Order: sequence, then C-alpha cells, then structure tokens
Amino acid sequence: MLEQELSEALQHPSVDDLHLAELKRRKLQLKDEIVRMQQKCSVH
Repeated sequence: MLEQELSEALQHPSVDDLHLAELKRRKLQLKDEIVRMQQKCSVH
C-alpha cells in the first residue's frame, strides 16, 4: 500500500518534495523494522 502511494506520488509532478520525502522515509523505516524482526526471529 505504501509502495503504491509512493509510486502514484512520483507520477504526479504536483506532489511536493516534502510529501515525497515523508513517503520515502516511512518506506525506509518499514524496511528497517522488517530486517530487525527477521534478525530477532533468526536468533531464537
């Protein structure tokens, strides 16, 4: 869902840079959280 929102925002030049940066930041946070969860599961 976030990936789709980011993709749509990139296709519209009217979307401001601040909004794009926020979407990219959220995507990166989610990726980092997934990596942490995977590492936690592999430890146990």
